[in-house]
Amino acid sequence: MATKQMEGYESIYSASGMLDAEMMKNLMQSFEIDCILLGESIGSTYGLTVTPVGGVEVMVRKEDVAKAQDIITKYQDGELEEE
Repeated sequence: MATKQMEGYESIYSASGMLDAEMMKNLMQSFEIDCILLGESIGSTYGLTVTPVGGVEVMVRKEDVAKAQDIITKYQDGELEEE
């Protein structure tokens, strides 16, 4: 996990670009976890989408970090089920 921090928020996922970040943001919001994306502007400005410069940090409130990390693990392991 990334260690970048903002006041009250912590990075829970380093996305390779805006599409990856938006997918993760939508996943978090589907579990009622508010999140913000950090770092997308430079990638958009210069058209970088799959490089470290075009990376985007998915940030959630510190109190939601454990829940968000659990969701990401289940998502990556293919264990999320539709309700």
